[in-house]
Amino acid sequence: LNDVCCDPVKNVLALFLSEVLFRVVKDTEPDPRLFDYLYESIHLLEYADKGIANFHMVFLLGLLHHLGIFPNMESHRVGYYFDMLNGAFFSRLLRISFENMSLYGFSRQERARIIHRILEYYRLHLPDFPEIKSLSVMQSLFD
Repeated sequence: LNDVCCDPVKNVLALFLSEVLFRVVKDTEPDPRLFDYLYESIHLLEYADKGIANFHMVFLLGLLHHLGIFPNMESHRVGYYFDMLNGAFFSRLLRISFENMSLYGFSRQERARIIHRILEYYRLHLPDFPEIKSLSVMQSLFD
């Protein structure tokens, strides 16, 4: 992996995501699906050339599936808001994927608010999920 190590943007994204993973992946039984998700995500980051600014949002949202806390999309109705505790989510954001992440345009402020909300969702659903210290480092580098 050359780009993840040498490209400063990809490197700081990897640092941030590794801290999140360190906090959420506990000593459990082997999980081949989670391993495959992580492996494929790393390779996508390595070779991505567009939409990198949204990579960490897509990754964190995808990780929710593997942690068993993905929001309930069945209850979504037009005009509903994001109910953090019960997982009723804003559907437009959940349509973002690695394949289409370059099509989503967010300002830095919007992206920061979204990341903070996603991490707040993690905190609500995972006991002992701490503040992610590398988030402030990442945001200060991009400001």
